[in-house]
Amino acid sequence: SEATITLRITASGRTPEECFAAMAPTEAIIQECLGSLVFGYEDDELPDAVVRLLAGRSETLAMAEWGTAGLVAQWLGDVPGADAVVRAGLVVSDSAALKWLLQLPQSIVEQHGEISSEVAAAMATACRERANTEFSLAIGKFPAFDPTASEPASYYFALASREGVVVRSSPYAAHPSILKSRAGKQALNLLRLKLQAFEKRAP
Repeated sequence: SEATITLRITASGRTPEECFAAMAPTEAIIQECLGSLVFGYEDDELPDAVVRLLAGRSETLAMAEWGTAGLVAQWLGDVPGADAVVRAGLVVSDSAALKWLLQLPQSIVEQHGEISSEVAAAMATACRERANTEFSLAIGKFPAFDPTASEPASYYFALASREGVVVRSSPYAAHPSILKSRAGKQALNLLRLKLQAFEKRAP
């Protein structure tokens, strides 16, 4: 569903308690096999998990979105309590906006191109600095979608924190109806995994 995989477990029994008990071994196997890929249960969505992790650490997030055009900010804004942890969401529609919204020098785009790891990293870094948050996500410009290409072009997204910037790329390939959702969820999941890693390192 919108680039999210949902697993459903069914069982029969005389009571709800019997059903839950019958499902428990299967649930344990799924958790053991998938590990950190599992982000929630029942009605939990990825934005819910991210807001919960941020709130648990009393840390804040800002976003700069190009290709996803504010989709991630919209998801997070629908989560109860998000206003306590999501400080800002910027939508960039062209490279000129990088200068007047994020104060990025045009030379970065001229040297590396609009669709590049360097621009995504600079977006995330500038967004975090300007919003004064612990974390920031940046999703760069998407390439033109060409279903006939032998190899899909890639897009870049980045996560900035006090530890530095992590940039990832992904092929711009999926059904056109879920391309934006898939990209947004990949970026959110990068943050989720980072927050979970912090939790594991905590004493």
